[in-house]
Amino acid sequence: MLKGIVEGSLVTLLARSGIGKTTFALDLTKKIAIEGKSITYFSLEMPPEQMFLKMVLTQAKLKIEEYISITRYSEKIINDLSIASNKIAALNINFSKERDISKIVNLINYYVRKKKTKIFVIDYLNIVKSDIKTNNTDILYNEITAELKQVALKTGAIIFLVVQANRTVDSQADKRPNLKDIKSSSSIEQNSDYIISLYRNLDFNNPAKRKEAFDKGKIDYNKPNADVNPECFELIVLKNRHTGSCGTVYLKYLSNLGFLNWIF
Repeated sequence: MLKGIVEGSLVTLLARSGIGKTTFALDLTKKIAIEGKSITYFSLEMPPEQMFLKMVLTQAKLKIEEYISITRYSEKIINDLSIASNKIAALNINFSKERDISKIVNLINYYVRKKKTKIFVIDYLNIVKSDIKTNNTDILYNEITAELKQVALKTGAIIFLVVQANRTVDSQADKRPNLKDIKSSSSIEQNSDYIISLYRNLDFNNPAKRKEAFDKGKIDYNKPNADVNPECFELIVLKNRHTGSCGTVYLKYLSNLGFLNWIF
């Protein structure tokens, strides 16, 4: 749909809280690295060790509960975990927990120049720190995203920026975030080359609601629609400044594993 992503681009990934922003960003990172590309992941919410573990568990298709209950590991699970850990460790993925925007920009310049890394993920914008003294988030986010866009243009890097949608989207009939649901949307929208909204129906996280919907015949596991399919994860291209189009792509989401399949 995008016809590839142009170098020097800022790509905003937009989602409500709890949708699976980090799950998607990590899966994207892993798949890019498996293709032989170097990528740096700025993990601002969780320590790098935890992000690495999440990658290993999804690679091994292992539930977190199984990992925690280590005394009940079978030989097969231990072997699967070892293989997955070795595979992820062999990938060219750098993790950083830096939060300050000026230091993030310096690190991007360093990784591009010294390590030939051209792809970066920042997870996520709303906790990036800046020296700007203002209570106006529009001014703050404009400065941060403008800096990221400039370093992308200067270095030819592609920067994926994870952004949390406004809480007002929860009160909408259609809870798929759109451009107006971006916090301080005027600046983020202006500085982004691509904006991709992530969506799945959070009601299906509740077993009682899922059973009620199933009993009423409102669930269809074969339909590419997140409002009727608990395993559907939607990527909605809201903005595309370059060649390609806007529209929706449907992925398969296995919630018990935090795992995404590209083809639904």
